Amino acid sequence: ANVIFGTVALIIMGLTGNGNVSADGDDGVDGSTRKWWGGTPNLPKKPFISSGFSQVCSKGFTSLALANGLSFPVATLAKSGKM
Repeated sequence: ANVIFGTVALIIMGLTGNGNVSADGDDGVDGSTRKWWGGTPNLPKKPFISSGFSQVCSKGFTSLALANGLSFPVATLAKSGKM
């Protein structure tokens, strides 16, 4: 259900707001061309990469710990403590 709602939201955002692009690619407001899914220009990607990598590592270490006998309550307590 979340995937469906997310897809619908992206389509609505694309058809309204920044997505109204005429046939020649000019939105007619300030002469700039806008893309539907272009993202924010000059956005630093390093924080997103490091955050994503740490989340993947955290999930992997938690799964390994549970597979090797750590009890779920202790894992949950440790996870809450790191927050």
